[in-house]
Amino acid sequence: MVHGGRDEGRNDAAVVRIPILADGSAGVVTTLAGGDQLGRPMALARDQLGAIYVTTDELTLHYETRAVAKLHPDGHVTAYAED
Repeated sequence: MVHGGRDEGRNDAAVVRIPILADGSAGVVTTLAGGDQLGRPMALARDQLGAIYVTTDELTLHYETRAVAKLHPDGHVTAYAED
C-alpha cells in the first residue's frame, strides 16, 4: 500500500505492509519506508526476492531527485533508477 499527500509542502508519504490474517482480517501495519526519504510515491511493484520498487517524484537519499526507489527486504532504501 502506498499513501502520500498530493498537496505541495506535505511529506507524509509512507509505504506500509498490512498482512492478511487467516480469518481474513488485517494484521499489524508495518511501515517499510517513510516520508523522510519517499516524497509523493505513485506506484509500486514487488520482485520475487522480496524487494519493493516505488516510483516517486521526490527520493531523498544524498540529494533529491525523481526516481524509482528500491526498498530492500532488510529495510534500507536505494535509488534503482533516477531522472
